[in-house]
Amino acid sequence: MRIRLAEGARVESLGDEGWVAYGALSGETLQLNIEAAALIEVLADGPMDEADVCDALARDTGADPDVVRAAMGDVWHELIRAGLVRRVHEAADTAPA
Repeated sequence: MRIRLAEGARVESLGDEGWVAYGALSGETLQLNIEAAALIEVLADGPMDEADVCDALARDTGADPDVVRAAMGDVWHELIRAGLVRRVHEAADTAPA
């Protein structure tokens, strides 16, 4: 699955309190855990395959890539549902996820 940061998504640090994000597509604001915030940071550079995102996060943290993939399992769906990230479709990058 190839993913990109959704148009209008905004992420802000709350310092020691974590991260908060606004998804323009859903109109939702939610607090992010460190895994979700890191994923969004990686996607800020442009669309990537899910595996490449996990590999980048593993390199950044020094964690095993398989452990990162397992930790990210539920995060993908939540971020897509919240309108923060979107699946990239071959025919049209703006098609709904």
